[in-house]
Amino acid sequence: MKSWAALSTAFLVFAALGAPPARATERRFTYTNESTVLAAGGRELEPWTTWRGGRHDYYSAFDERLEFEVGVTDRLQSSWYLNLSSVTTGPSRQQTSSFDGISSEWKVKFSDAVADRVGSALYLEATFGPDLAELEGKLIFDRQIGKLLVALNLVGAYALDLGVNPTAAETEVEAVAALSYALRPGLGFGLEMIEHNRLAGLAWEEAVFFGGPVATYAAEAWWATLTVALQWVALVGASDGHQNLLSAERAQVRFLFGWHL
Repeated sequence: MKSWAALSTAFLVFAALGAPPARATERRFTYTNESTVLAAGGRELEPWTTWRGGRHDYYSAFDERLEFEVGVTDRLQSSWYLNLSSVTTGPSRQQTSSFDGISSEWKVKFSDAVADRVGSALYLEATFGPDLAELEGKLIFDRQIGKLLVALNLVGAYALDLGVNPTAAETEVEAVAALSYALRPGLGFGLEMIEHNRLAGLAWEEAVFFGGPVATYAAEAWWATLTVALQWVALVGASDGHQNLLSAERAQVRFLFGWHL
C-alpha cells in the first residue's frame, strides 16, 4: 500500500514539528487498554498493524492504523487515527484496499494502577468513514502487583453501515483481559484473551474467544508490543467443529510501535 507509506511519512513529519522531548509511555498489550495516559503536553506516534487470516475460503486481511496521541492534562488524553485496510480473498486471491476513515479518541483516567487499589479509566472513540460510522466505549481496569500487571476492559461498540446498500446496524460487545510479567525493566511477556460478541439488531450472531501470548519491549523514547491471538472456540456461530471460520479468523497478529515525539 504505497499510499499508506506516503501518508505515514507525511503524518510523522507534521506531528514531530515543535514536539517537546519526554519519555514514552509504553503499551504492554495490543488489544487491552491500560489506565495510564500521557502527561500533559506529551506526544506519541503509534503505527498499528493487525493481520487476520484463516477462514473456510482463503482469507488474509491487514488493518492499518496511524495514531497521533497527545496528553491534554495529566488525566486526559486525546488521539486521532487514520484507518486503512487491505483484504485478499478466494481461490483467485482477489485483493481490495480501502480508506476506512478517521477516528477520534478521548481517554480520561480516574485512578492509578500503582498508587490506588485499582487503576481505572473511561475510553470513548468515534469513527467516521465513507461507508461506516461507529461509536465505541471502554471501561478500563488494571492493577500493578509487583512485576505483574493485570488488566480488564469491558467494551461496547455500535456501528452504522453508510454504504450504497446499507445493512442493519451492528452491535459489538467484548470482554478483554490480559496479564504481563516484567522479566526486567522494559521487557515483559504475558497473555491476552478476547471474548468477542457481535449482534445484528437483537439477533446474537457470533461469540468467539481468542487468546495468545503478548510481548513488549520499551526503550527510553520508543516501545514495541506484539500479540499473537488464536481462535480457541466459537460459543455462538460455530461453522467448523468448535470454531467460526465464516466471519472470524483462525488467527490474529497485532503489532504496535510507539515513538515519543
